[in-house]
Amino acid sequence: MRRALALGVAALLLVLLTACTRDTSGVLVIGHRGAPNEEVENTIASFERARALGADGIELDVQLTADGRLVVMHDPTLDRTTICQGSVRGRTLQDLAACPLLNGEPVRTLEEVLGLITPWFSLVFVEIKVDELVAQVERADEAARILLALGVTERVVVISYDETVLRRLAERRSEGIRAGWDDFTNLAISKAARYGLDWVLMRLDGIEGREGTIVNGLDKRLCVYGINTPAHFVKASKAGVDVMMTDSVRTIMTLLGRRPAPPAAIDGGIAEGGP
Repeated sequence: MRRALALGVAALLLVLLTACTRDTSGVLVIGHRGAPNEEVENTIASFERARALGADGIELDVQLTADGRLVVMHDPTLDRTTICQGSVRGRTLQDLAACPLLNGEPVRTLEEVLGLITPWFSLVFVEIKVDELVAQVERADEAARILLALGVTERVVVISYDETVLRRLAERRSEGIRAGWDDFTNLAISKAARYGLDWVLMRLDGIEGREGTIVNGLDKRLCVYGINTPAHFVKASKAGVDVMMTDSVRTIMTLLGRRPAPPAAIDGGIAEGGP
C-alpha cells in the first residue's frame, strides 16, 4: 500500500510538472525567512539550511528597537520566537541580549546578519515591518545606512508594504538602494511603477495569470511568495514568475529538478553559540 501511495504521488507530480511547459531553468528560489519548515525562522540556522538546500536567496524581516536598531524578527512581539514576552519596540538592543531565540541563537541586528549571510546568496530581501505607524522614515534610513556601509546594495532589496517607508527608499535610489512594493494583489505593480521601485512582490493567491509578462514589460522584477506545493508551483510558472519565494525550499528545488543537499551537508557552523 505504501508503494502504491508513493507511485500515486509520483504520478501526480508528473502530471503537474508536465503542465508546466515553460523553461524554468532560470527560476530563482527564495527561502521565506530561510527554511522555516526545518529550522526556527529568521535565524542563522534557518538561512544556513536554505543555503544547503540550494536556495538562490532568502527573505528576512526586521523590527525596530527602542534605541533605533533594526533586528531580524518578523513579529512585533517576542512571544512566538524567543523565550521572552512583550514588544520588540519596547526594548533596547541590550535588553534583547536576555531574550534568545527558541533555538538558542541571539537576536541579531540586521547589520550582523547581512554581514554573515550576504556572501552566501545572489539575492536577499529585507522586509521592513511597520506594525505601528511610527518611525517609518527612521526605519528606511537605518536600512539604507546598513546596506551602504556593508556595500551590499547589489544583492539586497529592501521591501515593505508601508507607503512612507517605500517613498523614502525611492528617494534614495540614486545612492544604489533597491526597493520593492509588497502587496497581496497586483496593485503592487502600479504602486511600484508610480514610485519608480525596482521590484514587485505579490502573494500567490493575488496572481491572475499575466503578472510576470506585465512586470517584465515595465522593466521591473516580480517575486511571488506563498509558493509551497506542486499546485502553487504550476500556477506561478504559468503566470511567468521567475522568482519564487517559499517556506519549503526542499519542495520547490525538487520540483525544479535541482537536487537538494542532505541535511548533514550544512556547513559553516556559526549558528550555535553564534558570534
